[in-house]
Amino acid sequence: MIFVTARMDARPGQRELLERAAKALVAPTAAEQGCLAYELYRCTDREGALLFFECWENREALERHLQQPHLQQFMAHAAHLLQGQVAVTIWEKIAGAPNTSSEGTGCRTIS
Repeated sequence: MIFVTARMDARPGQRELLERAAKALVAPTAAEQGCLAYELYRCTDREGALLFFECWENREALERHLQQPHLQQFMAHAAHLLQGQVAVTIWEKIAGAPNTSSEGTGCRTIS
């Protein structure tokens, strides 16, 4: 199992458009084979900052996701909405409790 964070910042005045485009990725991505979680978060203290938190069965599932038309279309469309590049980091769990639910942590998914 691997985790991915993808952080992005909207250009000034583009927050709503970027959020709308990012939200549109959630349903089709969550339906992909190997996707265990795909959540979108808005930063509460930095205007225009968004974060995808993703959990994939394995690296192969993530690689398939990166080739999906809906992700490719988002990246092409979002290019003019973004301030800088999307910062993607891949994480591997090395310790922790078995329950990895984010419920009750104070995190809020954009819906």
